[in-house]
Amino acid sequence: MNKDKILILGKGFIGGRLREALGCLVSEAKITSYKDAEAEFLKFSPEIIINSIGHIGVNVDECEKDVDKTLFSNAFLPLILAELAAHYKVKLVHVSSGCIYHFDYSDKKQKRIAEN
Repeated sequence: MNKDKILILGKGFIGGRLREALGCLVSEAKITSYKDAEAEFLKFSPEIIINSIGHIGVNVDECEKDVDKTLFSNAFLPLILAELAAHYKVKLVHVSSGCIYHFDYSDKKQKRIAEN
């Protein structure tokens, strides 16, 4: 496989290690929508996308402090990328840190966040 046909999304710890090991392109774009992801795809035209975008913050406990960022980065963005990969018939590799946080739906503050 030509290393120019692999695109790594995410320039954090995992993305940096993958770039070092594979010598592939790394996108530095901030992806917040399908349109953003598609723009990066069209810019690089990869055959394989490796997603290493994720949120843990300073430590795993940060996931509980910023629920919206955690859900978007660790759950919704991989779904956006899966949709893009299926549409363009390219392979998607998703590398995740496995950070999970506890969400207590009985907590009134968290209920308000979830309802908005």
